[in-house]
Amino acid sequence: MPVPPPTAAAAAAAAAAGGLGPRRRDVLGLYRSLLRIHAAVLPAAQRALGDRYVREEFKAHKEVEPAQADAFMQTWQEYWVHLARARGGPVGRDLDGGTSEALSEEQTAKLDELAAAARAASPRLGDAAADADDDGPAAPRGGKTE
Repeated sequence: MPVPPPTAAAAAAAAAAGGLGPRRRDVLGLYRSLLRIHAAVLPAAQRALGDRYVREEFKAHKEVEPAQADAFMQTWQEYWVHLARARGGPVGRDLDGGTSEALSEEQTAKLDELAAAARAASPRLGDAAADADDDGPAAPRGGKTE
């Protein structure tokens, strides 16, 4: 099993104790852990898509407020745990109603973009998404859903 990412509590304590140095180490550790779990769990096409998405999101969140950084780290840690538990099984999940309603327009657009890229990368996903169109958009399998 891959090495788990640093916890949000550890990241917050490190930030409080010493500024950005320890925080940067925790963020990079989580980033590397995500790339390793992608390599261990995802098929090649989904891995390429997931790695690209992780890279874009981490770059986009370099300069955020501490509270937003903590939420960002927590969400990615939960994603890592989800992938670690999904080994050998289906990867991904549908968003619950409360989560999907809480998304901003920007987040919804990003999720739709990611779902389209996932369907393009994996023909199986495209078929499953077409079957689910009557119930709304399907959550991407292998990509970040939150």
